[in-house]
Amino acid sequence: MGIFAWIVFGVFIMLYRLNLKDVCSMQKRMEQGKHRLTFREEIGQLLDKKFYILVLALPVLGVCVFNILPIVFMILIAFTNYGGDIVPPQQH
Repeated sequence: MGIFAWIVFGVFIMLYRLNLKDVCSMQKRMEQGKHRLTFREEIGQLLDKKFYILVLALPVLGVCVFNILPIVFMILIAFTNYGGDIVPPQQH
């Protein structure tokens, strides 16, 4: 798998864990007898109370793509073995 595929895989794992965390918190709210948030209420919270998450998502993605991905790529290139059977034979 390529570097970008590993990053996408990590993002999916992170989103899965966030989803499980949200499900657990929603279950606790229901057990306490509190109101369960509807989809519209959650979107309202995202646009009101958690607006910083919405606004910072694009800059964080840009930093990851344009700064972190090239650094990881260069580190992996540094440990590439360019000797042995990989190099074609020289012709005299």
